[in-house]
Amino acid sequence: MICWARASTAEIACALRIPQGTAAGVMRESRGLTHALPLTLQALRTGQISARHAQRMRDHVASIPPLPGDRDRALGQCRPVRRSRGGEALPADL
Repeated sequence: MICWARASTAEIACALRIPQGTAAGVMRESRGLTHALPLTLQALRTGQISARHAQRMRDHVASIPPLPGDRDRALGQCRPVRRSRGGEALPADL
């Protein structure tokens, strides 16, 4: 598995003409978006957010301490919010 990961990192680095360390970071970020933040990835794909916004989301989620019990289930119970024109956070269903 390690050999495959190194080979794929080297191929990506070569194709993008970036150092292997940078390519490894890009791959880590991609895995994080794919597995932990699928809605953020979808928003990035559709152009609703920029790559920098996606990075910030990933960084913020990584800083959340683990919740007791099932973290994915607890996070899934969080309600989405939207911003009003005045910047006030409102439940998304209003």
